[in-house]
Amino acid sequence: MTFRLIFAAIFLVFVKGYLLAADDPQNASTQGAESVQAEEQPEIKEAAVEPEKKKRRASRLSREEQLEFERKLLGNGLKSRDGTAFRDEWSFKSGVTNLNTPYYDGWVNLIRQKGAFEDFSEGTDPNDLLVGILVNRNYVEATDSDYINFYSLVWVPQDFAYSLFSQRNFDAYKTALREQMVVQRKVIANRDDFETFEDYVRFKFGRDEEMESFADGYMIEASESDDHLTYFFTFEATRQGKKDQVVASMVGTLSHFLVRDKLIKLETRMEYNSIDDVSRVLEFSDRFRQDFVKVNSIQQ
Repeated sequence: MTFRLIFAAIFLVFVKGYLLAADDPQNASTQGAESVQAEEQPEIKEAAVEPEKKKRRASRLSREEQLEFERKLLGNGLKSRDGTAFRDEWSFKSGVTNLNTPYYDGWVNLIRQKGAFEDFSEGTDPNDLLVGILVNRNYVEATDSDYINFYSLVWVPQDFAYSLFSQRNFDAYKTALREQMVVQRKVIANRDDFETFEDYVRFKFGRDEEMESFADGYMIEASESDDHLTYFFTFEATRQGKKDQVVASMVGTLSHFLVRDKLIKLETRMEYNSIDDVSRVLEFSDRFRQDFVKVNSIQQ
C-alpha cells in the first residue's frame, strides 16, 4: 500500500497552503561549508530524576507555573529559557559546543537505553551521529499503539561537528545539498512512481515547487529560510508490535538547520492516519526547530 493516490490530488496544495501561512517556513550527505573558529569547552551538569507521581500533581497548573513547579522538583534538571523548557541530561555536544534539546511534557529521550541507538541508527548515514531519540509517550499511549508511532531523531553531522557556520557557509551548504539530492534522484527515481511524466521530470531536476503530485518513498522540499532547509517524505515501516510485525504508513520531515552557528539535523516521524497528520508533522517540526534555537540562546 502506498500514499501515491492519496497525495496525488491534495498533498502539494496542502503543504503549500501551510507554508504560505507559516511565519518562518532520507538523510543525505553533502559538501560545501567552511570550517572556522575554535570553540570553548562548556560544562555539562548532572540532573536529578523526577518522580512520576509528583509530576502529575502539576497537570492543572498553567504552563509557566508547571515549569516552575517541575524546576523545584528537579533542582537543576529542568530549566527554562525564553519560555521553553529543557533538561540538562538531554544536552549533547557538537564538537566541543554543548547544546540543549527542548523538553516537552510527556516526551522521553531513549538515547541512553540499551539497543535504542543501534536500532534507530541502522541504515542511516554513518557520518551522522545520533544524539537524541525523543519519543512522544503521550501520543503512543493515547493512540494505544503497540509500537513507537511519533518520535524525533537529533543528528550531529560529524563532517561539520567542529565547524561554525556563517550565513555564506550555510547558503553554500544548502546549495550543495540540493545538488546532491538531484544527483541521487536521477539514480533512484522510478517513472512508475509518479502520476505524470511531467512530475517525474520536475522531481529529477529538483523543481519541487512545480510538482502537482507526490510519490511515496521520496523526499520533497517543504520549507526553507536563511537558517534552515526542510524536506517532507512518506514511507512504509515495519514495526514489531506486541505479538506480530506491523507495516505502518508514516509521514516525516528532515530539517537541516543552525543552532548557535552549529549544523544540526532533525528528523521527525509519525504514523499516518489522516491528511491532518501532514500539517501536524510539519507544524511540530517547525516548532521544534524554533524551540531548539530558543533553549540554546545565549540571551538569558
